[in-house]
Formats: sequence, structure tokens, C-alpha cells
Amino acid sequence: MAVKTDTDKYIDDYYSPDMLHGVIVRSRIKKGKIQSIGFPGEISGNPAILTSEDIPGNKFISFSSDSMPLLCTGEIAYEGEPVLLVADKTLKSAKEAAADIEIVCDKEPAFSFSPQTSREIIEERTTARKNLSKGNAVKALSASSHIFEGRYATSTQLPKYSDPQGAFVKPGKKAITVISSSQWPFHVRSSVASALNIPEENVIVKVPALSPHLDGKIWYPSLIAVYTALLAWKTQKPVRMILPPEEDIQYGPRRAPVFINHKTGIDKTGKITGMDIEVLIDAGAYPVLSAEMLYRACHSVTGFYSCPNISINSRIIRTNNPPAGPLTGFGFNQSFFSVEMHINRIAELSRIDPLTWRKNHLGNSFEKKISKRIQSQIKTAEQVLDDAGQRSDFLRKYSSYELMKKRKNGVEKLGTSLRGIGIALAYQISGFLVQNESQSAYSVTARLDDNEKLHISTSGIPGSKGTRHIWRETAGRILGIETANIFIDDIDTSIVPDSGPSILSHNISIISRLIERSCNAIQQQRFRNPLPILVKRSMKSPKADQDGDFSLFRSGHSVSWGAAVVEVEINPITLETAIRSIWLSVDCGQILNNYLAASTLEAGVLHALEWLKFNSYQKDKDFRLVGLTGLPGPADIPEIQIHFMESGKRTQPSGIGELPCSLIPAAFSTALSQATGYYIDSIPVTPDRIFGYQEG
Repeated sequence: MAVKTDTDKYIDDYYSPDMLHGVIVRSRIKKGKIQSIGFPGEISGNPAILTSEDIPGNKFISFSSDSMPLLCTGEIAYEGEPVLLVADKTLKSAKEAAADIEIVCDKEPAFSFSPQTSREIIEERTTARKNLSKGNAVKALSASSHIFEGRYATSTQLPKYSDPQGAFVKPGKKAITVISSSQWPFHVRSSVASALNIPEENVIVKVPALSPHLDGKIWYPSLIAVYTALLAWKTQKPVRMILPPEEDIQYGPRRAPVFINHKTGIDKTGKITGMDIEVLIDAGAYPVLSAEMLYRACHSVTGFYSCPNISINSRIIRTNNPPAGPLTGFGFNQSFFSVEMHINRIAELSRIDPLTWRKNHLGNSFEKKISKRIQSQIKTAEQVLDDAGQRSDFLRKYSSYELMKKRKNGVEKLGTSLRGIGIALAYQISGFLVQNESQSAYSVTARLDDNEKLHISTSGIPGSKGTRHIWRETAGRILGIETANIFIDDIDTSIVPDSGPSILSHNISIISRLIERSCNAIQQQRFRNPLPILVKRSMKSPKADQDGDFSLFRSGHSVSWGAAVVEVEINPITLETAIRSIWLSVDCGQILNNYLAASTLEAGVLHALEWLKFNSYQKDKDFRLVGLTGLPGPADIPEIQIHFMESGKRTQPSGIGELPCSLIPAAFSTALSQATGYYIDSIPVTPDRIFGYQEG
């Protein structure tokens, strides 16, 4: 269900009688130089046209350590790069004016990355890197009894949401008001202020109703808000810009494709001796939050398995594709797919079932010694594995399906459908952005009025309507107030505190805890001090280690654990795969609402399946979308059995929204590998791809 502010208005509901409609004029080539921009025919009406030269302030927009030009200044870096902006009285006239603009370019060869790209070109196209090491991986691998190598690839993913990307901007005498469908309103404020060269206090950002968004509205709304604000500044009229769905799909936010190479050494006793891993992230023409993706990909690409010698080399590769940044997981999902597939392959070749193999090798590869904290994490990981295995009857089914696979070699020799089952383990680290945020603090305020009504103020954007219900329930339980008397203030950056970007289950792991702390502080004061009582509580992101690095398992981050089992059945004629059932076992600390927690996981499973099987489109010669696939339909939704583990001493809630996309792809692909006899090493997994494995 969609999240609604008290105004109950989505971005395309905003209207003003005198408003203009803004559109973006984009490049039609992937790489080249702009030679001229002209108007071959008469343009009807009197549209406002804005180029990079017209921007009064910063011509670039920044996302942490990354930046990109707001409008192309001459060098085209990807197909669809914004070149100029147009605004007119009607959307039709604005589009007609944009269509009349002719951009003449000198086309140049474009670069697209693939696993076959040479080392020299990879080095040349690298824009950022992160390396991690422990021990001596080269020496350990050379002394290993067996070496297992694997190459894994994950495709891009397009976020699906029912409300559009857009902004509505109204200029005023003292301040400019921006309505932006963003998960990060304070970034919108700073970006608009920078482009207009005005103080941030003169920009007021409000957030309309949002539908569930798969973290697809982290950074791109800031770009659209700046475009709309620039047109409003130039015309001194209200401007609304709504991105058409086909334009959003082709050029909007997307998950970055990732290529990961694993080399793992095993000694005679079966223990891991060394890991040599390379992570290559195709971030498109302009990386977005690349340092965060690199960090999280590096720290999850070994999974939760003990290894004394590690070498990880990760890179951001710049290509001539549209900018690709983080979606849900921020790099965790791609890394867990690769390592869990790799571990399943090692277990199979070692002739040990994958559940037992995992339990025998649990541990944190980045810890120099096994601390009490890591011992606790190992115990939790083992418990979720055991629970998922028992509830799915994994060991019996795995052995049975292995016998079937050995008797029938390959899909082409099967007369009936064949089944497989797979398992995966993953964790989710929720809360703070790690990179470039070492001194930032996220805040929430709570005010108890004279009439015993509570007002909670935060810039956090709930991922579902139920999140607001959880916040009200938490406050009501502490203060003994009916939820009808508890109000969540509308988001307005001139009023609410900066609570940080609403990502990484931030609303549960951080905002809920801050609301709890604020209400506890009010409860301590309410019978000693007169009303109203105003309290502000903040949390700072964890400090860096002595070497400037961070530990994802520090107390400042909350950790959730999950294990998934997926059972599949494949039709040997059509190669269509049906999921018989999915089992999820999760340990996530205190559960604030069982129904909403289960709904969150179910939605995450559907997004994972969409990434696996339903995520593609093509363009015809007129740049129109054809063959677009969406979310799974009712017939594609399998039975999902969810079990929340008892958390014992863990009293704080942890996020779970990213877990399914870290678990389901590997569990599904492993099950498919067992069913077909072909080693699945990339996603999406479609009948055509299975046919490709069959053809060799």
C-alpha cells in the first residue's frame, strides 16, 4: 500500500493554474561531441529554454564523492544524457518545442564493459577502487590442495513504482518551495541551493505521497528537482516536471551490473585456505555513491565464511551506459549472489551437502580473532540455516534430487519435469551510510503538547504505510497515549530535522530507535516539568577504525540474518521454471509488528524474482520501448513460508527489507542448477539463457 502524507497527494496531483510544464531534451547517441543546437522550424508558442550556460550556480550535482554535470556541456557520455530543458504552458506544447530542437553531433565509438574486456582497458576505465587484504592469499592459494574458480554476473535492475519521478517547484519572494518525490529531502535542498547559488535556508523541500520504491528514489529525484527549480527560477512561474514511465525506464535510476571473479583454495581437510576475489561494477557514465557500493560489496563478497588469507580487488568501471547506482542492498545483493553460488559449487565438488558445508565453515573473514561478538553471529547464522533446512526438509530433498540428476544427464534427456532445491545464507547491515558520513548525525524531535498530544518530526520517508503505524505504536506504548493523539509531521525541511536518507532499512533500525529514545526522555520529564515538552535525539554514524576503515559489524550498525531455501520445477520442453515453494528463516532482533515484517519480506521476494526472471526491455528504431516485462503476476507468485526466530537478548529491531534480494537469487539459481545439471552463474535466468547452457 502506498505511503501518504497528510495531504494525500502524489507528485502528479500538484497543480497551479499558471504553472508551466517542463521536459528534458536528451541526446540520442551514446558518445560524441555536440557540434550545434538549432531550431530548423518555427517553434509554436513562447517556450522557455535553458542550457548549461544559463545555470546561475554549480553546474554539477554531487552525491557524496561522486558528481555529474546537470546538463551536457559538449561531450556526450551516454544515450539519454540531458542536454537542455524546455518549459511551456501545456505539456503538449513543451514536447512539441522539444521535438523541434535539433542537436547535431559527431558520433564516437561507445564503450560497454564485458567479462572479455582487456586488463588494459579495465585499468583505463577505472574511476574508483577499493582493495582489502588479510594474510597472504597468493601464497595460500599456491599451497592449496584444490582451487575452485568461478565467474559470476548480475544484470541491471529497474525499480518499479506506481507513482512517477517528478517535482513541482513554486518560486517565492523569500524562498523557493520544492515538492519532490524523494527518499532524501535534505539532499534535494542542498542540490537545488547549489544550482541556484542561494542559501539552503531559502529552499523549502516537501515530500508528497510515495508508493513503495525499492530505493529507486534516492538520488534521481534530486536531479529532477534541480531541473524543475532551474526552469522555475528562469520563468519565475511554478513549474511541474513529471518523467514519463518510458523515459524513467530508459534513463532513470537502476541497479549497477556487477561482474565478480572468485578463486578459492581448499586444503586436504576441506578448510578454506585463501580467497582471491575481483569485483567489477559497471556504474555507467557517471557513478553514483560509488564509494558506498564498493565498500559494501567488498565487505560482503566473502559471505560469512572463515578464511585466513584474503585478497579483494574491487573497481568502479565507467562506461557509456546511463548512470547506475545503488538500489536496495547497495552492493550486498550482487556480492551475496556470487559467493553463495560459489560456495554451493565448492560443496558439490567436495561431495558435501551445501547446508552441512556452510555450518562447518561459518565465520567472519575480516576478523583477526574470533571475538564474543563474532561467536554470537556464528551461532545465529547456524540457527537460521538449521531452521530453514528443517522446515523445508532440505537434506532429504537435496539427496533425492541429486540422485535424479545423476541418473538423467541434462534437460534434453528428460521426459518429465525435474526438480531442484537450493539454499543461501546472508546478512543485512542496516542504518548508516558508511562512506563520507563519519561526522554526520541523524535526528528526530518529539513534542508533547499541553493537551497531551504528541507530534513526531522526522525527514524519514517510510517504505510503507505500516511504518508510520509502528512509530505511533512505539510512542503510544511508552507514553500511554492513544495512537489517535499521535501525529507524524508532514516533511518540510524548514521544520523537520535532518534524519538522513531513507535507505538500508533506516526507518526501522535508526528512526524507530530515535523515536523510542525521544519518548523515553519525555516520559522522564512529563511529571516534573510543565507541558509542552520538546525533545531532540540524534545518532551519529560509527567512527572509522585506526586505518580509516569501518567495520560493518560494529555496534553502530544493526545486523539481521536470514537463510532461504527455494525448490523449483522445470519444464523440459519450454524450459520454463516454476517455484514450488520458498522458505525464509530470519533473525532480526525485536519485531515491532509481525504482519508488517512478513509483508516486507514478501514484497522483497517479489522484487528478487523480478530481478531474476522479469527484468528486460528493448528499443525499436524510433527509441520506443518494446518487450517490457514487469513484476511477477499472480501465477508466478509461489508459496512463501516465513519464520521469525526468537532473538533472545536482542531487544533492538533490525532491518530486513534487503534480505530477500541477497538470498533468493542464489537459492533459486542453485536449485535450477541441480534441476538442469547446468551450472548457473549469472542472472537474470530465462528460458533463453537455459537454452544457451544446453547448446554449450
